[in-house]
Amino acid sequence: MEDLLKKMIDYRMQEVLICIIFLFCLGYANEVGEAFRPSIHVNWVRLSYGIASAYVLADTLDKTLKMSKVCTFIGNKSLFVVVLMNCN
Repeated sequence: MEDLLKKMIDYRMQEVLICIIFLFCLGYANEVGEAFRPSIHVNWVRLSYGIASAYVLADTLDKTLKMSKVCTFIGNKSLFVVVLMNCN
């Protein structure tokens, strides 16, 4: 039973990793569009920028929601200090 559970967890971790890699690659969709600009229609290039922009907005929203939970947990003043410390 433990072996089956371990295999299921390992399989799920692989799925999550593949999903994260795929989503990370969406941020570079505009680079692919620019690379093929001479050989594809301009609308495909625009679509690649749309995909990359959607990724950036979704990632920003996700990180904002996560930080808002942290902000309410540790307080605004403490969060500001943490952010400044991470910039170095």
